Amino acid sequence: MKIMKLYKIDFDPMWPVPCGLVLLAENDEQAKEITERTITHTNLYKIKEIDMSKSGVVFYESGDY
Repeated sequence: MKIMKLYKIDFDPMWPVPCGLVLLAENDEQAKEITERTITHTNLYKIKEIDMSKSGVVFYESGDY
């Protein structure tokens, strides 16, 4: 069984609207590969592993722009 990690990717959207990317990957390198395949309009982003030892909201988008 593979142990997956949860990552939040910070990036500027293509248009001035809310955006977000949260993904599962085995490690930082795989998270980078997934990010590069997903976000194609820019190569400027920051990958941050989410601490899964504490409860809380992982992603919330209200639709308000």
